[in-house]
Amino acid sequence: MLAWKGFNTPDRVKTVALTQPRLSIELREFEPSDYRRLAEIYDAIFPERSRSIDEWRFYDDSLDKSKYYFKRYVCLGVGTGKILGFGELWNPPWMFHPNKFWLDGWVDPKHQGRGVGGAIYETLEHELKSHSAIVAWMGIREDMSRTVTFAQRRGFSEKMRGWESTINPFQVDTTKFGEYSSKASKEGIEFSNLERELREDQQCYNKLYELVQAAFRDVPIADTPTDTPYDQWVTFEMKNPNLVP
Repeated sequence: MLAWKGFNTPDRVKTVALTQPRLSIELREFEPSDYRRLAEIYDAIFPERSRSIDEWRFYDDSLDKSKYYFKRYVCLGVGTGKILGFGELWNPPWMFHPNKFWLDGWVDPKHQGRGVGGAIYETLEHELKSHSAIVAWMGIREDMSRTVTFAQRRGFSEKMRGWESTINPFQVDTTKFGEYSSKASKEGIEFSNLERELREDQQCYNKLYELVQAAFRDVPIADTPTDTPYDQWVTFEMKNPNLVP
């Protein structure tokens, strides 16, 4: 579920002040030494879609920050220095507008419900207002009721829903789908792989880029789609460590 909040309404002028949380905490900007803890907390919340330290570094380093705004904060326990959560905001390249942002936040499950998420959000909201934000989006799983309530209490409402389908490739009987490839072949459609196409066609990346952008313009999203710049697309997609050529 994708939730959004507009910042062009009268309540955007209200004073933002960090409230006293139920835990004694402080926030600072993200540092490279925080990647391990970021991966730990994220994986604790989403064990089915774990993300390695190298993957986090790749996505951070790949974003063209001269064009797209990006800021991540760390929430720590005062005295202990233990990292309790993270929060970030950035401009989505696929629906870019300098005053529209995507928010993400992750709190260690052991410390949820104790004011950490609220303090992170207040910091991000202050950042949004300082950048004259007009819209902010959050992606939320509908089965995480606490997070849904958290967003609603802060003025977010549902914008659209998306469905996620997953399979275990080790349990799929691919022989059931052989007829589809045969049918496609009869229609003159050939299946290939990226490694082969790169070897045989110097314009492979360019052709893929044009195809992907054209197809994405027809995908339902929260706002007006924008073409991701070619260099940014190549970095994100073609140099992705998870890409199987």
